[in-house]
Amino acid sequence: PTSGRIFFEDTRAAKIARIRAVGCTHFVDDLEEVFLEADFPEHVERHLIIMDADDERKAGPYRMHADWSSIAEAVLGPEERLRSLAERLAGATPTSIELCRRGGNNRVYRVETTRGLSALKVYPSIAEDPRDRLGREHRSLAFLAPRLPKGLVPAPLAIDREARAALYEWVEGVPVNAIDASARHGQDVDAVVRLLAALHEIGSEGQDLPEATEPCLAASELLARLDARLGPLKAASGNEPELGSFLESVFEPLAALARSDLLEVYARLGWSLAARIERSRQTLSPSDFGFHNALRRGSGALAFVDFEYFGWDDPVKASSDFLWHAGMKLSPAERTAFLEGACGAFGDDETFADRLAAQFPLHGLHWCLLVLNEFLPERWKRRVLAGASESWEMAKRAQLEKARSILTRVRAVRESRASLRNLVAAGATQ
Repeated sequence: PTSGRIFFEDTRAAKIARIRAVGCTHFVDDLEEVFLEADFPEHVERHLIIMDADDERKAGPYRMHADWSSIAEAVLGPEERLRSLAERLAGATPTSIELCRRGGNNRVYRVETTRGLSALKVYPSIAEDPRDRLGREHRSLAFLAPRLPKGLVPAPLAIDREARAALYEWVEGVPVNAIDASARHGQDVDAVVRLLAALHEIGSEGQDLPEATEPCLAASELLARLDARLGPLKAASGNEPELGSFLESVFEPLAALARSDLLEVYARLGWSLAARIERSRQTLSPSDFGFHNALRRGSGALAFVDFEYFGWDDPVKASSDFLWHAGMKLSPAERTAFLEGACGAFGDDETFADRLAAQFPLHGLHWCLLVLNEFLPERWKRRVLAGASESWEMAKRAQLEKARSILTRVRAVRESRASLRNLVAAGATQ
């Protein structure tokens, strides 16, 4: 041992003996073997740090962390770190900090200071997700807030890239029910359409903004994205019989038919699958967009949050993602109202309706594959790092049922593809 309270041990057994001797309550290591030793003290909290995003290790009897800030919160509690961060960004001493939402992507806190209320958003570490969600959202809202009707989106107030956090205007409201259509207001879909229309109109001022995360600006990109998501799932299905049966017997036959339909439409209209639509036909899109990312103010008006994937995209993808989003359940009336509104908002593009009719089933198939991501070990590891508490087996079963439900709607949509209105409405009745 060295002087003071620093010790170096040569073996795992000696390390465990030292843990007992000094009375540790928490222990951090980068080797899971230490935690798997039979005589590791049961009362000691186990924290495994994984600094490499490509690390293949699986969940075990320990909490997994992607960085030291996560460990600091787990061991010391989040209060001090959050208080310091909030004070630095707000420029005032916080009188209260309250966790409002914790998801797989981020955590949002309600911060009250002598200057008022604000929202502190802490983003995932690079080890959890290499995409710059912080920078994209902050830049997007800095562009949108002064150009959209006041209160429609939160204005950004401050950013700390090293801490992967940003401070935003506080939106006083309650989450909109994304699952139960009867709990929503009749005009809520109109608010969604108005936002999409406004984003389309101000696009000329945002030509330097980036493309959305995972855009689909050509039909070939949509087909390639399907193949890219299907490949890893098929590889994983070797150890997942139910997944393998679903993909081979149900998903792939329907995907082949939808792909054939798309090729027929594009050939008939003389369109190139590989040609990206011109910027004049594109739109600014929130990408991950729907009632799950909306708050209802006291007045009943909606405000929209979460612009981490914002950027230029095809209006067809923006519309399809809203209609297919697995985090929402829309009524037939809502789907029809949205479709009519979207055709109006993007009516300056004479190809919009035909492209939507051709691509819509394939976007549904893409969402089917998205919900199956839980079967990928690396995706599940990220969920564990983000604090997932359910078992992997339960998560996989739930997501497979979601995929089956989406596929049922895709089949109904394809069978009703003669009419665009019927095509979307068919997906609403399932």
